[in-house]
Amino acid sequence: MGAAVAGCFGRIASQVGCVSRPGVVGHHGGGSEVLSFLLRLSRTRLLFVATTLILIVALIDWRVDLNVSFGFLYLFPMLIVGSCLPRWQVAVVGGLCTVLAEVFDPFGWEATAGIPRDIFMFAAFFGTGLFAHESAKNRQLTEQHVREVEQEAVLRRDA
Repeated sequence: MGAAVAGCFGRIASQVGCVSRPGVVGHHGGGSEVLSFLLRLSRTRLLFVATTLILIVALIDWRVDLNVSFGFLYLFPMLIVGSCLPRWQVAVVGGLCTVLAEVFDPFGWEATAGIPRDIFMFAAFFGTGLFAHESAKNRQLTEQHVREVEQEAVLRRDA
């Protein structure tokens, strides 16, 4: 079933036109059409998706009365936020997610357990956002380098 779902998303993504075209250097489409689609959205749309995800996670964490915290789900919007915001804004959103996770978790807050928990949550959210930030930056640099190599190859072929 997983292959069928992945194939379906791949077809949808390729119909939208978000799959990178093969160039002179070549392209390895390792099944990342959905991720490629997300990376090609505008900054505004990415922030809208991330905000929506944060609100959904907060709503789930608030309304579900289990002895389980759903705060780890804030990692997913942090991946999106990290890919389109500067580092200091990623830290602010990480702090916001930490506060939301702490407010809506089912456990009581005591300084001996709450402070270390909050520090680790913030470190996880901020670290995830920084990872996404650096990955997006490296992806842009790699795409620029591939364009330059393709241009050089075309110029050499024409010479």
